[in-house]
Amino acid sequence: MRKILSNPFLILLLLGSVFFYKIIVYFNQMIYPSGDIFAIVAPYKIIIYETVKNFHTLPLWNPYVFSGMSFVGNPAPALFYPFTYLIFLFPLYLTFGYLYIFDSFLIGSFTYLFARTIKLNRFGSLVSAIVIMFSPVLIGLIPLGFPANLDTFIWFPLILLLTEKMITDEKIIYSVFAAFPIALSFLAGAPEVSFYMLVAVCIYFLTRLMLLKKDYCLRKRLKKFLFLLVSVLLATGLSAIQLLPTSELAAFSARTQGIFTDTMYLPQKTLISFILPHFFGSSADNTFWAPGNPFVNSIYIGIVPLFLAFLSLFTYKNKYTLVFSFIALFALFYSFGNESFVFPLSQHYFPFAKYFKFSSRFLYIFIFSLSILAGIGGDFFTRQLKIKKRLVNILILSFLGLGMLSLILFFYINNPSALIFFDRFVLGNNYAQNQNHFLIFLHILSDLRFLAFIFLFFSAILIIFKIVQSNQFLKISLILLIFFDLFLINSTSIKTVEIQKAINRPKQLKELKDDDLARTFRLDKLSISQENVAKIQSVKDFDPLFLSYYRDFLYLAGPTEERFKSMFSGLTDITNQNIINLLNVKYIHSKKPLTIPGLKLISKATLKNGEWKGTYYIYENRKLLPRAYIVPDALVIADNKKALSILANNKIDIKKTIILDKNPKTPLKNPVGKSLIKVNYYEPNKISLSASLSNSGYLVLSEIWYPGWKVFVNGRQKEILKADTIFRAAYLGSGKSNIVFIYNPDSFEKGKAISVVTLIVCLGWYASYLFLRRKTSLN
Repeated sequence: MRKILSNPFLILLLLGSVFFYKIIVYFNQMIYPSGDIFAIVAPYKIIIYETVKNFHTLPLWNPYVFSGMSFVGNPAPALFYPFTYLIFLFPLYLTFGYLYIFDSFLIGSFTYLFARTIKLNRFGSLVSAIVIMFSPVLIGLIPLGFPANLDTFIWFPLILLLTEKMITDEKIIYSVFAAFPIALSFLAGAPEVSFYMLVAVCIYFLTRLMLLKKDYCLRKRLKKFLFLLVSVLLATGLSAIQLLPTSELAAFSARTQGIFTDTMYLPQKTLISFILPHFFGSSADNTFWAPGNPFVNSIYIGIVPLFLAFLSLFTYKNKYTLVFSFIALFALFYSFGNESFVFPLSQHYFPFAKYFKFSSRFLYIFIFSLSILAGIGGDFFTRQLKIKKRLVNILILSFLGLGMLSLILFFYINNPSALIFFDRFVLGNNYAQNQNHFLIFLHILSDLRFLAFIFLFFSAILIIFKIVQSNQFLKISLILLIFFDLFLINSTSIKTVEIQKAINRPKQLKELKDDDLARTFRLDKLSISQENVAKIQSVKDFDPLFLSYYRDFLYLAGPTEERFKSMFSGLTDITNQNIINLLNVKYIHSKKPLTIPGLKLISKATLKNGEWKGTYYIYENRKLLPRAYIVPDALVIADNKKALSILANNKIDIKKTIILDKNPKTPLKNPVGKSLIKVNYYEPNKISLSASLSNSGYLVLSEIWYPGWKVFVNGRQKEILKADTIFRAAYLGSGKSNIVFIYNPDSFEKGKAISVVTLIVCLGWYASYLFLRRKTSLN
């Protein structure tokens, strides 16, 4: 037992096992509810798993969402992140829970090591590690189903550790070491988080350089800054295999065109949650009434850590107090979004920042900074209690007084008149609409009772410490109190359920046939969200990186709710059937009956999905065009808006004429003849067809045009044409042809080459360092 208590990593592992006991004990159950895990994350992993297993290659293209989009260009699947491939070691849906445990332990361990690097004692370092491991803002990523955010952020303390080594040891080899965790953060699937991390690292580096001794000349400071620059450049090279395809996708993505707004920010009024975490209700009973998301905006770090962080401000001789106080303030003001000046300024003056609209993700940096300040305060606290006996008495009286005050306040407001006052002056008429105000009030009473318990328990620990005079007792008791506090606050976030119950798909989804590669179309917002999990191709989905030209095309199908445009899921009706016919849509899901010619009702059932319950309809579209077909004529229109207008107004016969964006240098008019097209082979990166034509014509493939696709006709590469603003097309001569479409973008090949060369450089650099070090030691 003593050996366990003396090993900080065993302590963190033990606490993590207790915290995530449900995942460990119920080994056949998965984390639930899992938010985006079902809608986005699990489908990505399924595509990776099945493509690698069945085709022995990486999936570069995703055919299941938005009628197809670049998979390698989308950072969210984390295609090149090593931990992604844990799906080959464990059952897919269990992997998410295991990964949360692993990530939690890693970030705690890295934070502990960083705290030790900046000379905190073991107790202070453990405090920092525990606070960041179990902070609600990170644990809240579990019910949201955002594993990529945690995968990315775990590398932040390790990057800071190596950055600190660059400054103190003045060895450029630490630049090579730091490049790897920076690159891993780029590859982990949350570019917004990695960008904010990099900003925070730069702030840390600059503030540390400013606080160096005065005898450090400008040349020496610039030399240290060069170390960080080398790290970022090497990290960029190592992750180029992901960054180059992502940059290509960003150029075509609707997200980069400013359609998103900052919907995830920290309202300033929620700062009261530092003390009363449930003042604004709880997500557990759907009583949360503040703007934003209860998991995203969790700033509670525990009462004792908050006290220790405040105490660190008195350690003014510790330069790290100033550094992390500044970083914490910057991160907090940035997280306020448009309620402060920092976020709007960054959007205005830093072009790259405009791609990242969720300012509350800077809260990870804020909470981490507070965890380090709590560690500094813990270090200072345990040292001062040894030499200042009077301080113990002051703290005992203070916490006893705060505990009694909390209890008095609890009993004073625990009456109907206080509820009336709260309902009138706190909630008012503009907040908590359709919420149970009594339940919200009960949450506040519960917080006050819990606050009193923490204060009184803290004072009891100090009283016993005064009697036994044991620093070991004090440290162990405070560690357990901090953990107990965070465990109780976060306990509602950790839920598990049997896998079969979690992934039980609606019966209607199982009945859909996909043997002819036909697609589905959801007319509602969130009726069925597991089509891509079931490997059914859809014209819609929830990924924010959808292509702008594809969005413009699909919006021709019918009216769209404005508030859902940025989510690409708000089409409310079908008024232009040609659009869905061109997209090879065979099945249409709807919450209301449709009276569109050519639709046949094949399923009708009462479903319950979240808060919605009602009759659900699935229609079969009898007028869809095949996945591949021949069109004799082409019309060249370079203006995309004009081309869309022609399609919207049905001014051409889509079965006889296609619209091209440039002159194909082939005949635009061809005699109508007989044709037979067959899809022989279909995988994410490759499509093989055979064609037999009596006359020349344009092969139209109902697959999305995108750079990187190549077409080979009878073994010879030909130009891929952009048809009807979004589709792939190729000109075929009469007779029999074998056609192969292959997706292998130049951005991926160039990025792969850069990453391999950079990796060789880093390994060679490290080998040279070891050789010179050994040679020096021998001499």
